[in-house]
Amino acid sequence: MGAVALEVVDSVAVASMSSPPLNLLSRQMLTDLHSVLESLRDDSSVSVLVVRSDISGVFSAGSDMKEFTEVSEDPLNRKILFEDYLLRYLERMPFPTIAEIDGHALGGGFELALACDLRVATSTSKIGLPEVKIGGLGTNGLVRLIDLVGRSRALDLVYTGRSVGASEALEMGLVNRVLDELPAAAFDPSSLARLIADQSRSSLRFAKGLASQHATSALEQFLDEGVRIQRDVFASPDLLAGSSAFLKKKEIRFPSHGAPPSKETSHDS
Repeated sequence: MGAVALEVVDSVAVASMSSPPLNLLSRQMLTDLHSVLESLRDDSSVSVLVVRSDISGVFSAGSDMKEFTEVSEDPLNRKILFEDYLLRYLERMPFPTIAEIDGHALGGGFELALACDLRVATSTSKIGLPEVKIGGLGTNGLVRLIDLVGRSRALDLVYTGRSVGASEALEMGLVNRVLDELPAAAFDPSSLARLIADQSRSSLRFAKGLASQHATSALEQFLDEGVRIQRDVFASPDLLAGSSAFLKKKEIRFPSHGAPPSKETSHDS
């Protein structure tokens, strides 16, 4: 069984991620998700897609940093381009898409949610792009955040790497709805997915197509630039040092900060 399971009931498709404990976006997770999206893209019976987690308390905690050393020799072809392609592929699905966030959606996990049309979170969710804390940068997330909430709010999150709770995320426009808990299933009559799926399927697809055309030109240009910058990020000694220290639970010392100041030895006269 792969890391992403697919279920379709009454025109609602649900892609459930399950890679304990944190649903890290490894190459395998991204490959499995792409296979699911590919199987749905030309299915005219689908009205809406829900991307969710089968792991309680976490949507996805981000990229699998254990893969960083492996991809560092050729990050563009081993990680960056495929991840960017997957997010754009999700964004271009011909029907509405919803990310159901229960718990943490951080880094690449939040970027995945941002590539969906709508986001529903629970009251205990935590959302953010903390990559700067280890010398990285979520370029896909930054571009989509600026488009979604404006430059200043986007840079507030990216510069500080802070995570926000559900109520602040709702106020900022990062999520569309906050619930005490998600419906037991996306097929539940009370769910947002079911509400959308009950509408005209052709109207939904026309709306998605028009919205996609509106955003395409400028967004594509900035995403392309983001790919170039992401390559530079992976070439930076800061990311390797930061991710390595994080995995080893050691204090992070970024090479870009220079050598720590030496302690002067005092001499008694």
